[in-house]
Amino acid sequence: MQTSTTCRFGVVDKIENGTVHVVFNNYSACSSCHANGACSMSDVKEKSIIVETSNQFSLGESVIIVENSQQGYKAVFLGYVLPFLITIITLFASYSYFSNESIPALLSLAMAGIYYMILYFFRNRIKRSFSFTIKKTEEIV
Repeated sequence: MQTSTTCRFGVVDKIENGTVHVVFNNYSACSSCHANGACSMSDVKEKSIIVETSNQFSLGESVIIVENSQQGYKAVFLGYVLPFLITIITLFASYSYFSNESIPALLSLAMAGIYYMILYFFRNRIKRSFSFTIKKTEEIV
């Protein structure tokens, strides 16, 4: 099975002890729309990513960030799908136990909050499961 990759162009912003900080522009879907000047939805955000590497890079050098597309699916699942499922399951499971509708609603929101706190406490372990590689733009030609 072949995994697909996503590439982004960036610029080396900072170098420290085997890690390289790369800055890149993240474009929303609206930025490529032909009518983006007519609405306020077009936005470009500057993002930064830290990549561990043994290769030598210099400040201001153009690089390409390569990521496995499966990592994006994993991030969406952990950040959006799983907390949504926890909220919905808690809501419907607790709805049969309480006669007041506000208690299941508050309980389901509390469970989502607890999930995000657990996610926050395990952020370093989760961060290790996501890996990015950077390549010099000359290597891609």
